[in-house]
Amino acid sequence: MFHTLFYQPTLNALLWIHQAIPGADFGVAIVLLTVAVRTLLIPVAKQGIQSQAALQRIQPELKTFRKKYKSDPQQLTKETLALYKREGIHPFSGFVPILIQLPVIFALIRVINTVFPRNGTFDPAAIAGDLYGFVAAPEILEVTGLFGAIPDLTAQSVVLAVLAGAAQFIQGRLMFHTRPQAASQETDMQRAMRTQMLYIFPVLTVFIAASLPAAFALYWFTATAFAAVQQVLTFRDRNANPTKP
Repeated sequence: MFHTLFYQPTLNALLWIHQAIPGADFGVAIVLLTVAVRTLLIPVAKQGIQSQAALQRIQPELKTFRKKYKSDPQQLTKETLALYKREGIHPFSGFVPILIQLPVIFALIRVINTVFPRNGTFDPAAIAGDLYGFVAAPEILEVTGLFGAIPDLTAQSVVLAVLAGAAQFIQGRLMFHTRPQAASQETDMQRAMRTQMLYIFPVLTVFIAASLPAAFALYWFTATAFAAVQQVLTFRDRNANPTKP
C-alpha cells in the first residue's frame, strides 16, 4: 500500500517536475514538490496555526479554571474541553501537517535510495516498472542540486541540516512570540513543552537531517520555511481582521 499510495506518486511527481522545468535540476524538483505538498496542506496547517494562537489567548481562563477546580480534576477537564469547543480549538491540530508529511518524507528517502544507489549511478531499470504512462523514463539524472549549490543530493549535508534546524527554530519563535503576554499564564508543564519545541526540536532536526541524504534536509528546510511564512501571513491576516475566527 505504501508503495502504491506514496512511493510511486512521489517518484513520478519528482521525475515529471524534473523533466518539465528548465535545467532539469533534481534539487529544484524537490523544492517545487515540497511547495506543492505544503500548498495542499494550507487549510489544515492554517487551522493548526489558529488553534495554537487561540490556546495562547485563553491561557488566563485556563488559569482561572485550574484554581477554581483544583480539587476536582474531572470538572476541570470538562470545563477545559467545553472552552476548547466554544473557541473552536483543536489542541493537536498543529501536528497534523507533520504527520501527513511523514509518508511523503519516507517515500522521498526511498526514491533517492532507489534512483541513486550507493554508487551514485542512476539505474533506469530500477524505476521503469513504477512510472506512470505520462512520465518518460529519464536517460540520465545528476546527483547535484540547485544548479550545483548542492554537490550531491544523496550524500549527507551538515550545512543543509543546520539550515533545516535554524528554520525549525525560527518557526517556533514565530509561534510562541505571537502573544508573549500569554507566557506568564503558562503552567510549568506548558513552559517545559514550549522550551522543548523551541530548542530541542531544532537540535533533533539537525541530527536527523545530518544523518540522511541532503535531499531530505532540502525538503525539510523548504517545508519549514514555507510553514513559517504561512504563519506570518496567517497572523497578519488575523490582526488585520480581528473578527475572523
